[in-house]
Amino acid sequence: MHLLGRNKGITVYGPQGLEQIIRMQLEIGGAELTFPVQFVELDGKEAKMLFEDKLIEITTFPLKHRIPTNGFRINEKPRERSLDGDKFKQDGLSLSYIPRFKHGVDVTLEDGTVLYANDYTFPSPPSKSYAYCSDTVYEEKILPYIQGVDVLYHEATFLEAMADRAKVTFHSTALQAAQIAKKAGVKRLFLGHLSARYLDSAAHIAEAAGVFEAVEVVEDGMTIRL
Repeated sequence: MHLLGRNKGITVYGPQGLEQIIRMQLEIGGAELTFPVQFVELDGKEAKMLFEDKLIEITTFPLKHRIPTNGFRINEKPRERSLDGDKFKQDGLSLSYIPRFKHGVDVTLEDGTVLYANDYTFPSPPSKSYAYCSDTVYEEKILPYIQGVDVLYHEATFLEAMADRAKVTFHSTALQAAQIAKKAGVKRLFLGHLSARYLDSAAHIAEAAGVFEAVEVVEDGMTIRL
């Protein structure tokens, strides 16, 4: 970002110690950033809202790992309805009605006539949601935080044959990730953080698909269209 000439500040959310690590790297490398960086420390113990604007909201929630670890959920807020311009012009309506129509609010005229927002607008596309669960053992306490998301990323370090190892190291298996996805009612599941002991992801896909069919394994540089 610095080399690309960024000058707008950024906020980094992360665990205790992250700021010291990054500051030290910058100092040792002799880097003086062209933009300010603000750090917000997360303790991995509680769920809370991190960010909100007109378009999205981002919340964090605790995962269960050997060190404090956070999961994240990004919700797209409902969009305004789209105006049916032809119908609106055809009926010669006042421009002042547009904001109300776009919010789905009907307009009642002085003579009692009701102009229905649905007649002059098109439905807004469904809002999307995404949950990210990095390092974590199988943990059903996260279900309320990821319920119904369009896309869930969940770690799947091991296959079920190594479930005991997964439990000891506070990681999950592909089967366990699929069980979480099914119980949370998500639409699509993406697995990641596979152990280097596995030469490919075919076994992870097969194991998870037995419980939850809409599953893929992520790859570096992969683009996912919601």
